Amino acid sequence: MPQCKADLAVEAFGRGPQPIPGPPAFVPPQVVRPRPSVAEVAKMNADLQQFIAASPDKGLFQKYEPDLGVQMPRENRPSVRSAAACAGPRHQKFVDIASTNEFDILF
Repeated sequence: MPQCKADLAVEAFGRGPQPIPGPPAFVPPQVVRPRPSVAEVAKMNADLQQFIAASPDKGLFQKYEPDLGVQMPRENRPSVRSAAACAGPRHQKFVDIASTNEFDILF
């Protein structure tokens, strides 16, 4: 494995060491999804509780209460792998091999 400034994270689900994700990639404003604030999520949950309390099916709603709340969306951003900084020397070795023409196929 190449050694570079981008350290490798601990093993992830038996797949071996994984690169630590880099900074988030740019997302155009046209495709950015709106994300509720903590206050908005709290307001939605309070309104939902009021609805459940006033509902004739209150018992049914209370039975499934853990599944009915509004949660903050998880962070889901495109990321750039920091290990890309390691690709320079490895890529150059492939270029050197390719320039010799002494190979059948190069992956």
